Amino acid sequence: MVKLYWILFLIGNSTNIFAQSIESIKQQILSNQLMDAKSEVENFLALPENKNNADAWYFKGYIYNLLSKDTQYAIPLTNAKAIAFNAFVQCLNLQPNHKWLLKDNYRPLMDIYYGFFENGRKAFSNEVYEEALDHFINAEKTGLYLHQKNICYKNIVFPLLDTSLVFNIATTAIRAKKEKEGIFYFIKIAEAKLKDPIYIPIYHALIDYFVSINDEIGFRKYLRLGRSLYPYDNFWVEAELDMVKAGSLTDALIKESTEKIKKDPSNFNLHYTFCTDLLQVLFYAETKPRNYDQIKTKLEEHLEKCLQLQKKGVMAEFLCAQYYQKTAKVLFEAKPGEKEMEEAVKAMDKSLQYAGTVFNEYEQQQNFSRSQLETYKLSVKILIDGFTFKKQDAEVLQYQEKLKLIETILPVFQGKK
Repeated sequence: MVKLYWILFLIGNSTNIFAQSIESIKQQILSNQLMDAKSEVENFLALPENKNNADAWYFKGYIYNLLSKDTQYAIPLTNAKAIAFNAFVQCLNLQPNHKWLLKDNYRPLMDIYYGFFENGRKAFSNEVYEEALDHFINAEKTGLYLHQKNICYKNIVFPLLDTSLVFNIATTAIRAKKEKEGIFYFIKIAEAKLKDPIYIPIYHALIDYFVSINDEIGFRKYLRLGRSLYPYDNFWVEAELDMVKAGSLTDALIKESTEKIKKDPSNFNLHYTFCTDLLQVLFYAETKPRNYDQIKTKLEEHLEKCLQLQKKGVMAEFLCAQYYQKTAKVLFEAKPGEKEMEEAVKAMDKSLQYAGTVFNEYEQQQNFSRSQLETYKLSVKILIDGFTFKKQDAEVLQYQEKLKLIETILPVFQGKK
């Protein structure tokens, strides 16, 4: 009985000591004796029996957040705001609905987020980019924590991806000469597939980066993504030509595409995308790729698969029309002999056949998307080119009139997908 009484006395006494410490810390805060309060709470938490005390972690966060704002402590305590954030996280880990944070509607955590952001903005304005980068990254870390915990303040809800903040991080990283880090954050935005035109420069930056390091896999991934979201930006065509001129299709890309198709041989999109890549390499490089004939054979093989797998539409036929048109032109421009000329004529006939299929499909259609109308227009251009090659003037005039009609309709579709 005596032993039990002694244990209860110790528990009660330790609780009392902590209550006295809390009251002492409160008074020090009210008296603006922040360094004394900091020392007291640190000493308290240094004791093993106190390390899981949620209230103590709350006060540590509260004190360090105040210190981070006080100009007399700002320089020696540059990490004060980060320490405050980690202390509040520890408090909530120990007690998810901590009474003081709950009563204050989690305002201290919001305050830390906006403090990081404001510090980053000021450092950026002063061109201290590395410091700005650290603040912005800490702001993102805080915002993600608030999102994951579903914490909001006065109806302010933090998203999983704060695009404005992530854009600031990427831009700041590049200014701080940390290009890889900047690209990492640009990729975060790109992967979100946002259609607002303000994000177009992000895709431009990613494409330029992958061109600069001669990474065709990354280049084509974000080229396709950017083009799918903003199909009428002329940058895509120019960038693709630049990449092709830089050194033809890499073995790595062929290997990657082939492996993907082996895993999913009936996937139309995989075959179609591979064909568009091969077309660019064959016909837009300044010089022939070293394995021109092998690529040509591979392209014909996958074009055939596209035709077999296509369930609707005429995009496979459109690719075929482009391929045979370019093939005929290459043969014809090489000052062919009789045999080569026969091959050029056969290729152009096939181009006309496939372009005619595309034309007939859209000629019967009443309503168009912008992309369909563009394909319709290009198929007519291929027909004009083919009949010009064959010197069939009546057909040339017929399709030239059709082209004029389409071009009067196109402006109405400006901006539509």
